[in-house]
Amino acid sequence: MTLVSRPLYLQNDGPSAEQHRDHLTTAYGRRPGVMYEDDLAVSQRGAGANMSVDVADGHALVKGGESTYQGLYLCYNQGVENVAIATSDPTNARKDLVCLRVRDSAESGASDDATFFVVEGTPDASPVPDTASIPDNAVVLALVDVAAAATTITSGNITDLRKLDTYGDNDNGTAVLPSGLILCTSTDRPLDELYEGMLIYETDTGDVYKYTNTAWSRLAGDAEGTITTFTPTVTSGLTIGNGTASGKYSVQGKLLYWWIDFTMGSTSVMGTSPKFDVPGGLTLDGGSGSFQMVGAAVARDDTAGTFYSGVCYAGDSSDQVLTTRIIFNTATVTATAPFTWATTDSLWLSGVAVLA
Repeated sequence: MTLVSRPLYLQNDGPSAEQHRDHLTTAYGRRPGVMYEDDLAVSQRGAGANMSVDVADGHALVKGGESTYQGLYLCYNQGVENVAIATSDPTNARKDLVCLRVRDSAESGASDDATFFVVEGTPDASPVPDTASIPDNAVVLALVDVAAAATTITSGNITDLRKLDTYGDNDNGTAVLPSGLILCTSTDRPLDELYEGMLIYETDTGDVYKYTNTAWSRLAGDAEGTITTFTPTVTSGLTIGNGTASGKYSVQGKLLYWWIDFTMGSTSVMGTSPKFDVPGGLTLDGGSGSFQMVGAAVARDDTAGTFYSGVCYAGDSSDQVLTTRIIFNTATVTATAPFTWATTDSLWLSGVAVLA
């Protein structure tokens, strides 16, 4: 029989512990890990550094690793718990791992509890953590560097591992919040249990992304609609020298609105096909061999008082989507086109581009 014959919440028949865990597993998208940004963070002992660390309060879902349908265990720490670190080796350093583990006698052993557990590393001249000894049913919270002959553990000895999706052979990461969002940063996005439509919120960028089968697609951000000033970065074709360059940009969903103003100085040098980086470290949509027409360009010959109009575009087979280039009429901008560039001449650019 594969169908579980006793569904949850029958009036006259209580569910099993495994069924409760299965409920958590389906409700939270099968993702183990800490629930919120600061949950179970490991830090230097608040009452003064010694050979121990503090674990903050908070919640975590721990994935059972001893049987196929073991499911997720909900654990929570009420207050700060101090966890001892073993005495240091007099000669060599080691790397310890602070874990939250669950013991379930229905699976193995005689204990039924959740505990903080330290996997002690082997002292060595070049120590590595003992990932093979991470227990089943555990989430790795932090790595602690224990120096030779150390008598205290300080903040600089602690590396946060709570948001790594895997550590060793262990399931880690950030659990799905009740809102459906997963909290992470731009450098530790989920890697496991990905599904179409998964939503993440990057706490360092304020951006929301959706997973679309093979890639993350940005939806929105905290700075949505905010106008941000930036200093344009030239990638080639122009030396700013003592000229002035300024810019502004704003992001609305998948659209980037941007402006660049440049005025030549006495040491500025206009080259061929000047290119500017896309502001804000953003990436434009496009691919090999594709172009994206992104906006308008205006060049002003200050001496003659004349204006020339043109267009800006990004992307080609060799220079994909990270630069913006300017062309006037059928000729690319050069030192002598559309006029001979000199001090106080200006180049104004603006446009709208589709973001990746």
